[in-house]
Amino acid sequence: MFGALVGALILTALPQVLTVFADYEHMVLGGIMVVTMIAMRRGLVPFIADLWTRRKS
Repeated sequence: MFGALVGALILTALPQVLTVFADYEHMVLGGIMVVTMIAMRRGLVPFIADLWTRRKS
């Protein structure tokens, strides 16, 4: 459930942040999404949880 909420927040906020790249906004957003899907196959929240546990140990 937390993954869906985090994803919704990111997908809502990210286009607003990317307005700096006016002409390339859609390309940058698409690139970020592709890299995220390839690098974080299990999702963003489990990825962050793994990083957190590795950092603590």
